[in-house]
Amino acid sequence: LAQVRVPPCWAACGPRVRAMVDKGSALETFDWIKIISADGHEFFLDKHVAFECEALKAAYETKRQMGHQGRIELKYEDITGRIMQKVIEYLYYKYKWTDTRQPMPEF
Repeated sequence: LAQVRVPPCWAACGPRVRAMVDKGSALETFDWIKIISADGHEFFLDKHVAFECEALKAAYETKRQMGHQGRIELKYEDITGRIMQKVIEYLYYKYKWTDTRQPMPEF
C-alpha cells in the first residue's frame, strides 16, 4: 500500500489552508486531486493549488473531457515521489505568495 504524503509546507500556506488542516478532515474540506507518482506515492492536492501548474490543469481537463466521473487521479509514471513532493511544495508556495502585497520570499 502506498504511503500518503502531505506537503510539509501546509502549515505555512496561509490561513485558509491552515484552517482546513486544523479541522482534522482536510481531504473532505476542499476539492482535491489525487496524484500518484512513479513509485506509488499518493498526494492529495487542493484543486486550486494544482491549477497553478498548467500541466496539471491540462491533464485534469483532458481526463474530465474523456468522461471521467467523480474524483480524478493523475498518474505520473516518470516522476518519483521525491520530485513530486518538491513540485507540490512549490505549487503551495506559489499559491500562497501570488497576488500578495508582501515581497515573495525565496523558495
